[in-house]
Amino acid sequence: MKTEVLILVPDDEQFCCSKSAFDSFLKVDALLTISGRKIAYKRTPRSKDIISAKYKVETNNVSTKNERYFLLAIESDDDQKIDEFSELSERVKSIVE
Repeated sequence: MKTEVLILVPDDEQFCCSKSAFDSFLKVDALLTISGRKIAYKRTPRSKDIISAKYKVETNNVSTKNERYFLLAIESDDDQKIDEFSELSERVKSIVE
């Protein structure tokens, strides 16, 4: 299972101007944990992680516009946790909207 999300932000702003800033932005959600190339999700702040997935973010400037892009990819090989992966994906999407 894999989810990819393309996010565009104005390049003249200092909001999310790097990969580490984008990671920090996602970490404001207490239900998400990012560690290196892994992202984990839990349903409540005090519960255990229900799923862990591969996490990758690429970023660069859009050459034809004054924008920066972030290409976020989340991937899991655990076919037994389709619903949990869907919850993780939707959680991330709702944050970046």
